Amino acid sequence: MSETDRAERYVLDTSVIVDGRITEGMRQNKFSHATFIVPNAALALLEAQAVRGQEIVHEVTIREILAVELPELNDDFAREIGDFETVEALRRHWGTWLQQYSKARYDDAYADRVLEEIRRQATVMYPPQLLEESVTLALEETKQELAEDGLDLETHLQRRQMTFEEFVKNEIEPRARDFLERQLVLDKVIEQENLDVPADEVRQAFGRQLHEWLESKTQSAGKKKMPQLTTQETQDMLRRAFLEAYMEQAFERLRAIGRGEAPEPASADEAQSVAEPAEAEVPETPASSPSS
Repeated sequence: MSETDRAERYVLDTSVIVDGRITEGMRQNKFSHATFIVPNAALALLEAQAVRGQEIVHEVTIREILAVELPELNDDFAREIGDFETVEALRRHWGTWLQQYSKARYDDAYADRVLEEIRRQATVMYPPQLLEESVTLALEETKQELAEDGLDLETHLQRRQMTFEEFVKNEIEPRARDFLERQLVLDKVIEQENLDVPADEVRQAFGRQLHEWLESKTQSAGKKKMPQLTTQETQDMLRRAFLEAYMEQAFERLRAIGRGEAPEPASADEAQSVAEPAEAEVPETPASSPSS
């Protein structure tokens, strides 16, 4: 066997690989009969250097759970998961929360049944333009929900094997009609009962919407900079806050009507108007001009 036919074996370390000596030698045809060996340790070190400072995501599929080991329910556990000194304090906290949550769900379901009964007995009339606007809003909400899941309407319809017209007629329009008629019934309840919304409730509703908006913007843009509200976004959020506060008042009155506990409606002169946003004393929010 000639010298040129004999294969040469090289065990490489990270320094030789990184500084380019091997690559340059191959360009110059110095290793025409060479075999290169890269140890696993060197590969692991190179991989670690390549991803240093980067966020790595691993997708894992759990195929089987062999056992579940629950922590011991004691005072140490209570202090670890929250501001609780004892496990009894933890039990009291979650017991109170569950009671409030169950009551809120029951109250909402009860008010919904009362609203549906009023709607069933009422004749709800409205021009077709209102339904068209409601359909447009429902369609935009659907597109936004799909976008949050990384989908678009066209892909969604292809997956379901539906045309746009079928989707609007069978799903969007019934939902829009239901929302519109419920809203009109609630508006009538507010009008006939002369309901008033305290400014504190409007502020609380605005604060909840602002918190949700900041969370969504922060998650989508990261924590690089503080998101800014435009003037239009602030006005839209304020209108939604007024609507939310009025709706809560309407549902509370519906619950009272259903239980036979509703007071006599206040007169128009007695009802305190909160129609102007300035009277609500909404807290200052991070805002910028519409062009920002």
